[in-house]
Amino acid sequence: MKHGEGTYQYQNKDSYSGWWQFGQKKGQGTYYYASTGMKLSGEWDANKIVKGKWVFPNGTYYEGNFKENKPDGQG
Repeated sequence: MKHGEGTYQYQNKDSYSGWWQFGQKKGQGTYYYASTGMKLSGEWDANKIVKGKWVFPNGTYYEGNFKENKPDGQG
């Protein structure tokens, strides 16, 4: 079971680097999507990002709150 700070690479080559708590993403971390080059960085709780930055390959980004891994509000 993943617990503490570390990096995990998924079968599809995506990766998550940050904090884990009892097998779930919790605390500061970054999820990188290998197929698109997008990344989500920020605060995670129960495997979902709740606040942070979603950066697209072209440099545009959303920064703010998230709900169910999707932007929530104006950012």
